[in-house]
Amino acid sequence: MTMVAVVVALAAVFYMYQDSEKMKKDITECKNVSVGLVKSLASVQAPAREVNAGSEPHPPSTEEESED
Repeated sequence: MTMVAVVVALAAVFYMYQDSEKMKKDITECKNVSVGLVKSLASVQAPAREVNAGSEPHPPSTEEESED
């Protein structure tokens, strides 16, 4: 009876190990997809940030102050 319980326990551990490896693979694939999506979104939004940065008001130049 003890031998049967040990075999069943080993089978359960083996099954759980394989299942965890599948989950790890799925999580890695999801992570890679989300990282790729974030990179593609960042590359699309990057030019918009440059345009916004150029439209900010500039401080007065020192040449204008020296003319007074």
